[in-house]
Amino acid sequence: MKIQDITKIKWKKGNRWQEKWFNTELCLETFSPKANPIYALFTREGCNTTVLNTQWHHEKKNYDKQENDLRKALANKIDLIPRIIKISEKYIKNSEAVLKEVESSIEINIELFSKVKKSFLLLWCIFNSDLGEFLPEKIREELNNQKLNLEEIQEVENYYFLNRTPLAFQKEEESLKKIGKIYKSRYKKRVTTLKKLPLDIKQLLNSHWEEFHWLMSDEIDTDYYTVEDYFERMKQFLSVKIANSKPKKKLSAKIKNRLDQGTLKFLELINRHLFIDNYAADLYIKLEFYLLERLSKQSDVSFRELSWYTIEELKQLIGGGLKLTKTQLDERKSHRVMVQIDDQIAFFYGKNNFNKISSLVEPTAQRGIVLEIKGIIASKGQAQGQVKIVRSIKDMGKVNEGDILVATTTRPDLMPAILKCAAIVTDAGGITSHAAIVSRELKIPCVVATKIATSVLKDGDFVEVDANEGIVKIMKNVR
Repeated sequence: MKIQDITKIKWKKGNRWQEKWFNTELCLETFSPKANPIYALFTREGCNTTVLNTQWHHEKKNYDKQENDLRKALANKIDLIPRIIKISEKYIKNSEAVLKEVESSIEINIELFSKVKKSFLLLWCIFNSDLGEFLPEKIREELNNQKLNLEEIQEVENYYFLNRTPLAFQKEEESLKKIGKIYKSRYKKRVTTLKKLPLDIKQLLNSHWEEFHWLMSDEIDTDYYTVEDYFERMKQFLSVKIANSKPKKKLSAKIKNRLDQGTLKFLELINRHLFIDNYAADLYIKLEFYLLERLSKQSDVSFRELSWYTIEELKQLIGGGLKLTKTQLDERKSHRVMVQIDDQIAFFYGKNNFNKISSLVEPTAQRGIVLEIKGIIASKGQAQGQVKIVRSIKDMGKVNEGDILVATTTRPDLMPAILKCAAIVTDAGGITSHAAIVSRELKIPCVVATKIATSVLKDGDFVEVDANEGIVKIMKNVR
């Protein structure tokens, strides 16, 4: 692909066009029936995974069928969803086996690396079969037909949307809160540094790190969590009163008796489908972590630097020890462009390429004045406040009490900022996303899948988040 090919597309800003991701990256993509079915998502793992799929071939026939059927899923709700679940469970079983092999390995060879690559692709099939973006409206339509009122619908959604089996990030948070409670009950004196922490609490934090440090590694150019990082997060949890919103063990008999068997079966399938989607994400992050951690040890390239390697560059590192130079790393850290046009993917690095491509695209990607942003209701409620755009953990410090946190998506490592915010707004996600889950647990308004929030809003804008209607109203723009 050449730079001239980019000008053949009329790019739409804020829809399939993301501007200067992490302030340095320009990502462009197009969709086509013949395109690679795994599309670019603008997160650290998404950008890397797009590279993974440059040579997409694994399970393509199965995936294409799922992709074509996604929009039909709600019309044929009982038939399709079990098929998606069955295939997803098969892919998960494959990936669990590969993860065990990686965890027990001393060295990653080409054969094992190929298995990891295939597992990544299979897990992305699950992500792209997620119906979370399309389900809320259909579910509410179903429940309205059962003549449930708004309060009863909310109870049904809370029961079926919250995971009955905790996900990894939920287990991690509960573990850390538990350590904090033990510390608070045993020691009245407040400790401000890890060095001064009592030995028994240090040991608990060390055990916590052993179990969960893989979970906090899904951001580019970032090392995984240290024990000190967990200590700082523990202090955050101790300083904030958190609403308790555990999923109900049972749906009230009064409501359950009013739902017909077809609706109950549909809701149970949805609950299983949503759990599988999130569990696949846990598997993906864990598999990626242990792959890079093992490669770091055997190649003498830091975990942080390996996050900049493409999948083909990782393969070359394993096969021939070929490393990126400091100049190459610095160039892609400062300015990088990823372009996907149908089934072709290309990368361009350096300031000159970035500016040239940006100037070619910008004239066709202008946006008119936006006063209102629409998305999916993830957690009901209303809030007003100043916008704070959070693209990475480096942006968390600017979030103050009562701010509106706006992100492409949220992750567990953003929890210190999330605990301060009055509402969450994201570009991506659905009722199964991290933002949706934590907002329901914290009982704060949340609107997801806006597609354009981070490209339209700016730090300091004053907005109203109406998560009863799924609307973000821009009350005042920063000049």
